[in-house]
Amino acid sequence: MNLVQFMKLRESLSPTEALVFDFCYENKAKLEQMTIQSLANQLYISPATISRMAQKMGFSGFKEYKYTLLLLNTEPISRDQPLPDYLEHYQQEVVQNINHTFQSIHLEQIESFMDWMTQAQSIEVFAIGGSSISGLDFARKLQSLNYNIHARQDWDDLLRISKLLKANDLAIFFSLSGTTKLILDCANNLLANGVKMIAFVGNPEAELLERSDLSFVCPSIYHYQGEADLSSRISFNTLTDLLIWRLNEKN
Repeated sequence: MNLVQFMKLRESLSPTEALVFDFCYENKAKLEQMTIQSLANQLYISPATISRMAQKMGFSGFKEYKYTLLLLNTEPISRDQPLPDYLEHYQQEVVQNINHTFQSIHLEQIESFMDWMTQAQSIEVFAIGGSSISGLDFARKLQSLNYNIHARQDWDDLLRISKLLKANDLAIFFSLSGTTKLILDCANNLLANGVKMIAFVGNPEAELLERSDLSFVCPSIYHYQGEADLSSRISFNTLTDLLIWRLNEKN
């Protein structure tokens, strides 16, 4: 079993069992010396809960779970040589953008996002061009959680649906520039119908922000080759994954 397979087993656990899993993973260095009873005492839970977690993951019990985890390589790869300049520059830019994305978030934004997602009768994603991949990924994950959400790709279809949504629906935009004409036209239609709008944009001066009820600015790495959009949306994806995970935990 590799680390990815091991971590995927966490998905089947209850919140309490996941707490045990996370503690063991984050305290691997201490785990070797711990018995099931000492771990239970540390977490203020019963040994039966720990055994149940291990068995639900497919292990015979805590001992097999513990030794499987101890054998996994969870340490970061060490490098004897520094990264080349281009890799170092890209890494720094990605880290800066993600840090800026998270530093600009307020708790009220996250709570509003979760409330609106839960209350919406239907959810429509508006994303075109390079941002459509982020929109499709967002919709796919929420569809797997049984949300009534769509991410249409046809531009005419997007414009049509923007005129049909009602006040009890929710529109979510992904736009790097936040100035694309089709996106703004859709936003204007939604605004006229009183539809709540959430925007994920890469540009802090985007026109789309003025039309949105809730917005998240996710600075991105802009890269174009002629008309080809090669820009990274990693900040979009990192933030939306967090919001989806939090939404799933709350509900």
